[in-house]
Amino acid sequence: MSSYRSISSSSEKDLPGLPEDKRTGLNRWRRRVRRINISVWLWEWLSLLFSTACVGAVLVLLPKFDGRPMPHWSYGLTFNGVISTLAVLAKSSMILPVAEALGQLKWCWFWTKKRRIMDFEQFDRASRGP
Repeated sequence: MSSYRSISSSSEKDLPGLPEDKRTGLNRWRRRVRRINISVWLWEWLSLLFSTACVGAVLVLLPKFDGRPMPHWSYGLTFNGVISTLAVLAKSSMILPVAEALGQLKWCWFWTKKRRIMDFEQFDRASRGP
């Protein structure tokens, strides 16, 4: 009987395997979800940042050389070639996050209400390319 009293009088904090309070368990769950989100969307975020950096480089270079004669760079590089390359890199790196977002939107759209399968097909075609 004394062992029963000692167990019942001890708080749930002393029991192994239980979180100390509800907030600790919730925080642990949030950290786990955050870690999963970072690992799942990492390439999309990096691609988006790279695309933004390329657009930013174009926006910095254009006003810098506005109204000036074309610079003479080595290795046959031209100003137009650099701007064109940055634009192509920005456009091509934006394809990954846009395609993934459309793929996710397809499932969200289909999950919220009963939809026609043709809607699902259109989202699927849109996420696969131009």
